[in-house]
Formats: sequence, C-alpha cells, structure tokens
Amino acid sequence: MESGAATLREIHSQPEVWGRCLNTLDKLDLEPLVPAASVTPIDTIGAGDSFNAGFLAAYLLGEAPDACAVFGNRATALSTLRPGGTESFRDPGFVREFLFPHG
Repeated sequence: MESGAATLREIHSQPEVWGRCLNTLDKLDLEPLVPAASVTPIDTIGAGDSFNAGFLAAYLLGEAPDACAVFGNRATALSTLRPGGTESFRDPGFVREFLFPHG
C-alpha cells in the first residue's frame, strides 16, 4: 500500500503530469461505460469523497481503472443511503452486503 501512496504523492506533486493525463483522456473521446448503482438517496453529503475513497482503495489493490470506477460508484451510492457523510459506513455488515453483494 505504501508504494501506491508514494505514487499518488509523486503524481500529485507534478501538476504537469495531471495536465498530460487529462489532455490524453480528452483526445480519446470516450463515452462513460461505468454503470451507476441505482439507489434512492437519503443524503448526498460526502458522495464525491466516497467515490474518491472507493476508487483509490481499488486502485491501491491493483484493480484496473474501470473496476476502480465501479467500486467508486458503489461507495458513492452506499454513502447516500443514510443521513450524513459517513453514517452508511458505520455498520460493517451493511457495508459488506452493499459493496460485495455476491460474497
């Protein structure tokens, strides 16, 4: 995990790297292919932070970018199911059931 954190620190410290990545992605003209989880949100506070956390968690585990985005989307959806930015994450059984529905 430390190597992933070191990579993120290195990239973050080099804004020109971010610019090249964004420029390359923009030229690819890709359509979003990552499905959103269908939920009825209670509160969207913290949803963006939850996406970032889910995406980075999957990334640090070595997942492909599309799988990271899927996990980020699921973390976002989960975060909206209870009031407040973190309440949905306080019940480990609820988190496990929602994020890993098939075991």
